[in-house]
Amino acid sequence: MALRQNDGSTSPANYKAPLGANWWVPTPPAFAPPLLPQWPYVTPWTMTSGSQFRSPGPPILTDPRYVLAFNEVKDLGRFDSTMRTPDQSQIAKFWDDGAGTQTPPGHWNEIAQLLAAQQGNSLLENARLFALLNLTVADAAIVSWDNKYFYGHWRPYTGIVMADVDGNPATQRDTGWGSFITTPPFPSYTSGHSTFSGSSGRLLARFFDTDDLAFTAGSDGTPGVMRSFESLSQAAEEAGQSRIYGGIHWQYENRDGLASGRALADFVFFNFLRPLAQTGPQTCAPSGSRLCLGGGRFAAEVDWRTQPANDDAATGIGFATPITRDSGGFWFFDEDNTEIIVKVLDACDTENRFWVFAGGATNVEYVLRVTDTRSGETRTYYNPLDHMAGAVLDSEAFATCP
Repeated sequence: MALRQNDGSTSPANYKAPLGANWWVPTPPAFAPPLLPQWPYVTPWTMTSGSQFRSPGPPILTDPRYVLAFNEVKDLGRFDSTMRTPDQSQIAKFWDDGAGTQTPPGHWNEIAQLLAAQQGNSLLENARLFALLNLTVADAAIVSWDNKYFYGHWRPYTGIVMADVDGNPATQRDTGWGSFITTPPFPSYTSGHSTFSGSSGRLLARFFDTDDLAFTAGSDGTPGVMRSFESLSQAAEEAGQSRIYGGIHWQYENRDGLASGRALADFVFFNFLRPLAQTGPQTCAPSGSRLCLGGGRFAAEVDWRTQPANDDAATGIGFATPITRDSGGFWFFDEDNTEIIVKVLDACDTENRFWVFAGGATNVEYVLRVTDTRSGETRTYYNPLDHMAGAVLDSEAFATCP
């Protein structure tokens, strides 16, 4: 407790967004002031700062992606929508997890309890599982709130009733629009639920070494209602999508929240509370999905995903193609179409570090992990769905020379 007494969680902070299109303003019914503006500055549990997994930001208001997201939430998220199905309404309520309920972190802890019992975890395994999960969700809150107060993006309610000032003739104003569930009092981008769910689902999948765990769970917000899932990622995707059905988030906030949460979970899982049997010097073992770089010291792996987030969604691992001792590529769909190139450079003589450089020719969501097998440290890099992959120029990657 003493270590967290001055962690910034109770520090005063003020937030006032600029006026005009794109910017967050208080929303009905309470028109409450922004909640927890200090949370981006809370001392992280595992990260160096809240910006470590900062998302690329919402699209500009004239971007076609904004129009797609606008029309989707306008149709499905309205309080009296005739286009939202009964099942979609139930999903919105099931995952609402508002004040007075178990909240999103609590909901995922309950799911973890179900799975731990289902898998026959030992007491020691549960100690590690719940420590990892709650380190992750604690930092997921910091990641999402960093995004929220860095970008200050408006909520669907504001964007729809003020569409006449967004400069986009493809969006139609509706002054009578209201959301199906109550809009929380803080900026919109990214979705906290998506960040919590992306990180929790991925962390649990890493821990149990599979995403394909079927389970049935309940919710404080819908007593007596049980929902069944075939995998952890299915549950995380549904939780994120629930915020569109509820009318309080844009689709790009869901996708980017899921992506940043998954990247955070990989970072936590591969760098903290490692089993003793997996510590100490190791050597990379090359495989069809693993590149071994730097003479076998560094391992690189990729997971990818495409939308839509339903039974037709494509997910998978990258297939490794070695190029040189220090570099290699990954392909996803066609071995003649390399999606990502990655290399690890030895800068120990000049900078006392190893550098990681990577680049991609893809707009697929992916998480790239590069691990120093000697130290056990992992660096994680992610590209959100529908964003052209940017360059990775990580000259601070591994301070693990020689």
